[in-house]
Amino acid sequence: MPHLGTTSSEPGFSAERETTQVALHISWSQGLSARRTAACAAVLACLLAGCASSVPVNSGPFGNGGTPSALCTPVPRGGVLAFGLEEFRNSSSSTAVIQHVALAEPHHLTMLAAYAVPITGHDLYGVLSGYPPAKHLEPGVEWSKRQWANGARIPPTKGHDVTNLVLVLRPVGAKGSAKGVDVHYEVAGQQYLLRTATQILVLSGRECPANL
Repeated sequence: MPHLGTTSSEPGFSAERETTQVALHISWSQGLSARRTAACAAVLACLLAGCASSVPVNSGPFGNGGTPSALCTPVPRGGVLAFGLEEFRNSSSSTAVIQHVALAEPHHLTMLAAYAVPITGHDLYGVLSGYPPAKHLEPGVEWSKRQWANGARIPPTKGHDVTNLVLVLRPVGAKGSAKGVDVHYEVAGQQYLLRTATQILVLSGRECPANL
């Protein structure tokens, strides 16, 4: 079973909680779409106002983004990848609201959807070919309680639970990449940015090299 920081040529695998992962899928609804649009507008307004520079990066309640690593995964030509390797906890005493999720410095890689999935077990969603949800999910992957990542409300984390960020990715051309994932969120009126440290490489129709 591959771990963060390793290269995989397998079309899909399930990652363990210690490595960081789990899944969640969200129903498309008008209410969530409206909330998502409002959240994006709020982030854009902040950027236009020049306040982005004052937003704490990797020092908020969602943690520090993890250990720098890289992951390569192949998908069939024209296929998509469910990328569920990122997880975080809300260490504050207030509900956090995710305002916007985006790939960090993407190159020929498109994010089609992003979900926030509660994890109450030992495994994350993992990295799997195809749209979520997979037919067989590990115990504790609370896919039925998923939310759209944009606009998701994340309560204070209890016990060993985490929230799993699950992205649906598609490479444009032979390969797509990103330096990580940016999660803009707000807690008690304070803006934060979580920037994950796992570099992503998705290859279309060919296996990953032995070394990145």
